[in-house]
Amino acid sequence: MRERKYPTTPDGRYFVVRGRLWRTSNPSLSPGELDRLVKELMAARRAVGIAKRNGDAAGEATAHEDVERAKVALGERGPVWWDDGAPDLNRHLARTGPYAEWYADLAKKRPAHRAGAELLHGWIMGRYRDSASMPTVWKSTVIGAAFASSRIIDLPISTNLVL
Repeated sequence: MRERKYPTTPDGRYFVVRGRLWRTSNPSLSPGELDRLVKELMAARRAVGIAKRNGDAAGEATAHEDVERAKVALGERGPVWWDDGAPDLNRHLARTGPYAEWYADLAKKRPAHRAGAELLHGWIMGRYRDSASMPTVWKSTVIGAAFASSRIIDLPISTNLVL
C-alpha cells in the first residue's frame, strides 16, 4: 500500500488537501493494476503539459480524456467504488457533512507550528501569483516555510515556487 501524504478519512474513502475531500483510489485494485493505472495517469498528465506548451489544442483535449479515463479506472472519478449507498463527497469541504467532527478533531491535534506555516504560506501565495512576481526576501521565506512544512501539514508545495 502507498504511503499517504495527506490525512485520510476513517473509512478510507477520501484524503484531505487544504480542507477539501478528494476520493482515494479503489482499494480493491491489485497492487500491479494500481501501479499500471497510476503510470497511465502520470503519462496522460505529462501529455497535457506537453500539448499545452506546444499549443496543440487537439492533443491537449485527447490528453485530458486520457487523464479522465485513468481517474475513472482508479475509482477517483465516475461511479463510487463503495456499495453502501453513501454519497460521493469528492471536492466537498471536510469541515462540513459527515466528516466534520473527525476533521475538527484532526485540526485540534495539529501542533501550532504547523498552523503558523500554513497561514504564512497562504498569506504570501494570496498576494503573489508566482515566484517571479514575489520579492526576493519572500522567496526564501515561502520556500523555507513550505519545505519545513511539506512533511508535516497537508499543503502541497506549489511547483511555481521552484527557483
